[in-house]
Amino acid sequence: MIDGRDFYQILGINHDATETDIKKAYRKLAIKFHPDKNPGSKESEDKFKEIASAYEILSDGKKRQEYNDTIFRHGVGNDWDLFDFYESSSSGFRNIFDGIVNDFEGYHYSPHVHAQKKGSDIRIRTEITLTDVAFGKESVIEVERFDTCHSCNGTGAELKQGKSICPICKGIGSIVYHHGFFKVERTCRCCFGEGYIVLRECGKCNGTGRTKIIRNESFKIPPGVETNTWLRFTGNGNSGIRKGKSGDLLLHIRITDHELFQREGNDIKCEIPISFTQAALGDDFEVPTLYGKTKVSIPHGTQSGNIIEIKGKGLPDKNTKKKGNQFVKFKVLTPVNLTAKEKELLRELHKLQASK
Repeated sequence: MIDGRDFYQILGINHDATETDIKKAYRKLAIKFHPDKNPGSKESEDKFKEIASAYEILSDGKKRQEYNDTIFRHGVGNDWDLFDFYESSSSGFRNIFDGIVNDFEGYHYSPHVHAQKKGSDIRIRTEITLTDVAFGKESVIEVERFDTCHSCNGTGAELKQGKSICPICKGIGSIVYHHGFFKVERTCRCCFGEGYIVLRECGKCNGTGRTKIIRNESFKIPPGVETNTWLRFTGNGNSGIRKGKSGDLLLHIRITDHELFQREGNDIKCEIPISFTQAALGDDFEVPTLYGKTKVSIPHGTQSGNIIEIKGKGLPDKNTKKKGNQFVKFKVLTPVNLTAKEKELLRELHKLQASK
């Protein structure tokens, strides 16, 4: 903690210093007191923390103004510390190490660049048939996505000497702040909880910890799905940056039109042509369904437009899995291209009906 210390004094600059002055002073001091350059020196490590904290505040215009306002109220050297600044600041310790830029012995480090970030979601569209809706489907789809970099195992750093233990939290990943009787533990904002900082970026993934790939992936589409549905596959999206959580894959379902069947909720409708004699005399008739042919009885005297219901031959409900029904509408076909014998029989039938 920097009790009553002046951030400007820590960096050796005046209160009216420009952004360029602040950055130049910080880099000079950061290189001088960096723990990697002063191994085992507790004094250098503490000094580096002071420098980093001072730079974080003064390099940000809004935080610098809040800090200047705090100095104006309390005065430098009086009985106040960084927790007083935290109480009066919208940023405070939550971002105390944001913006640290280390330009040391060829290393270029920025916490914002190397922070973990969740991967974005992927959206893909696919088409399935009514038969797929009835039975479900294991769909294999080509997916272009970011995957964990195998060269650095997702760390974003070169495997050899590419990373260093975080000088702020000493590899723990968190920092404990004490203020009177209170103790607050927060994720280290220098390494973002990783416990290490990237010094040399992985050449294959440029420090992101992930690379783009294209591969076929299998997705299970459940029975009963409806058209224009988005199915979410958790964790199948883009891999996160530097081992961040992966996003999701959202699969849009479009059901193609069937040549015979129409869907109405979980029910199936279709129109089946039957002959004049089948309609008049009745018949046992095989009707196509999504599950194969099934035998039904055509009542005698069936008219065009009459409908029969076949139980359990519809689509499964996506939640209960109970199947709907199939409704068959008959279309009676008028005979054409009759032979002489057929015409004679129909005329005889006509006479019989007319005499009733």
